[in-house]
Amino acid sequence: MGYAINADNYLKKNQPSKSEELKNVVRVPVSPLAIDDFEDELYLSGTPLDFANNETKTVEIEFSDIPTRSPEATAYITDAEGELLYHATTGNITNTELNITTETYFAWGASLIITNNTGSQKYIIIVVSGYPLIIKGDENIESRDEAGIIENGILVHELKANHLIQDRDLGKDISDTLLDSYKTARKDIKLDWRGNLDLNLRYEITVPEYDKNGIYTEADFTIFKQVSDYDGTFKQVTDGRKI
Repeated sequence: MGYAINADNYLKKNQPSKSEELKNVVRVPVSPLAIDDFEDELYLSGTPLDFANNETKTVEIEFSDIPTRSPEATAYITDAEGELLYHATTGNITNTELNITTETYFAWGASLIITNNTGSQKYIIIVVSGYPLIIKGDENIESRDEAGIIENGILVHELKANHLIQDRDLGKDISDTLLDSYKTARKDIKLDWRGNLDLNLRYEITVPEYDKNGIYTEADFTIFKQVSDYDGTFKQVTDGRKI
């Protein structure tokens, strides 16, 4: 129960019926992420980077697949046109002459600090390999107001897909919370009342909804808007949403 506001406290109460916003079925897409089975190329630089002798650069890159796991960057020596160079003796691609001194990886990319201490000018391209996270087994989690369906038929609200909703429990919490708000047409209330400076946004208030013929009901609301005014007397206009 929140802060009680009774009929003696307000001048006017408005609790409109918003039938166009009434919903009795809420569906929330759940997109579980899993590591792909195969390592992939997450980044390949285009124009080769030019390093003078003893020069240090910070290079920030963004992966082609986001998010990803276990990324690993390699700097390959090239010529000025970006053609790979090979070791004269082993025939292997040259990738050990420049030192990546610091590697900081994020879900979206990486920040690399690279130093050229080879004694001469060098050109490199950067390749990052890793495992992309992919959606496996996506589904819709559903909450239903059976009494509302019987009375009004099926009225569906589908939440826009969000990659941050990755498991069933979170999806169910969201769908239940949304249904509690959508299933009643009189979910918002506006009070023109004497006010209380101690009440802030997101505070809970308890307000009468019905008081006739010996029947009294009240409900709890969360404040989402409040306007204060003083013209010799203090008053507030408070908007709340039913909990």
